[in-house]
Amino acid sequence: YVGGGGSFDITLGFVKGEGAFANASLGAGIGWDQSLGIGIITGTYYGNGDPTSERFTGGGSYQSISSGIMNTTFGQDIDKTYKQPFGNNWQTTTIGITTPSPFSINSGVSVTTPPLRSRR
Repeated sequence: YVGGGGSFDITLGFVKGEGAFANASLGAGIGWDQSLGIGIITGTYYGNGDPTSERFTGGGSYQSISSGIMNTTFGQDIDKTYKQPFGNNWQTTTIGITTPSPFSINSGVSVTTPPLRSRR
């Protein structure tokens, strides 16, 4: 069977020397999905300077597909300063495992907050 719905995800992480960061995502899609998973993120950074967590803040879009316990997600920045505003600053691929799902496809937008700094 096929259904539609929305999603809300929060991702928390830590970058050594930079501190904690958070990512909040809103999305919509078709299929059936209960998302509790873990994955490895790889990507390409096209922007100026070093690819620090500070440079990945702002808007992004993503497309995700899950089947069984496998999940693959592609992400890209949304930045209106470029002629082509999608993926010209950074692109990512996440491959991971998730709670079992027959089949799910979804896409949406995300907003990444500036990294939280530890206070000493």
